Amino acid sequence: MRGRWRESASKPRRRVTQWWTDILRRIEEKQVPRWTELGSILLNLAYDGQVAFEKRFKRLQKIIQKDSQVPGHGDAITIMIGPPQRRDAIVGFAYKNLTRDERNLWIKNVARGPIQSTTTGRALVIGTDVKQRDHPYSVIVGVIKNDD
Repeated sequence: MRGRWRESASKPRRRVTQWWTDILRRIEEKQVPRWTELGSILLNLAYDGQVAFEKRFKRLQKIIQKDSQVPGHGDAITIMIGPPQRRDAIVGFAYKNLTRDERNLWIKNVARGPIQSTTTGRALVIGTDVKQRDHPYSVIVGVIKNDD
């Protein structure tokens, strides 16, 4: 009887969407700055939250892609995760027609609000250039309250 239990037992795994898995795999492969911290922030969002975030982010990307009136344009959605004593933010940032410097300034600006309202002062920004259609993201950045 003891052997049967061992055979049927499997390791518990966090349920993640395919897009979340692709993001985690890419940050691990590229070892972007703070990649382990970014991974832990991503893994703190439950499956249902991942699905909801991805749905809202795709909707935002379609809006930005269709908006042809503003030459350098971007917008963001935010989800707060974790218990109050260690709350983090995940920000989805969709943009088009931005230079690298403009994009980086936008990232800093879209992260500023959520960082001020988190107890840890951390935000993970997932950026997508809607013209490039990069998968799973165009840029990913961990922003900390004390970063310049």
